[in-house]
Amino acid sequence: MNLSAGGLRFEAPPDSQEHGETAELKIGDRFYLRLDLESPADNESIRYFLYGRVRNAYEDFASRRKEVGLRFLSQARRPSDNPDSLAWSPIDDEAGVESIDNWVFKRHLEMHRERGSSPDS
Repeated sequence: MNLSAGGLRFEAPPDSQEHGETAELKIGDRFYLRLDLESPADNESIRYFLYGRVRNAYEDFASRRKEVGLRFLSQARRPSDNPDSLAWSPIDDEAGVESIDNWVFKRHLEMHRERGSSPDS
C-alpha cells in the first residue's frame, strides 16, 4: 500500500489470515522479509533483505482485511567474498534505506509524468 525509506504498509486479504500468514502480527513483533523492487530503467529487480518491527496493525472488521505498518530496523547485503551469507547492518531511523527512497522518488516522478503536469493532478 505504501513504501518509504523507513518502512512499509501492506494489506493482507482475509484468505491470507485464514492460512495463518498474517493473523498473528502484533505491534512490536519483529520479522525478516525479502523485498523485490522492479527497477524502471532496466526492468530488473532490486532485492532487499530487511529486518523490521510491526509499528501498527489495524483490522477492518467489515472486510476482514488487515493493514500492517512495518518499520525497517536493519538491512543485509551479500558480501562479495561470501555470496551465500548475509552481512547485517542497522538502518538509521532518520535516513532509512536511501536506495528505497530513490526508488520511491522515481516512481512518483513516473506517475506524475503519466498523469501530466496540470495543477489539478
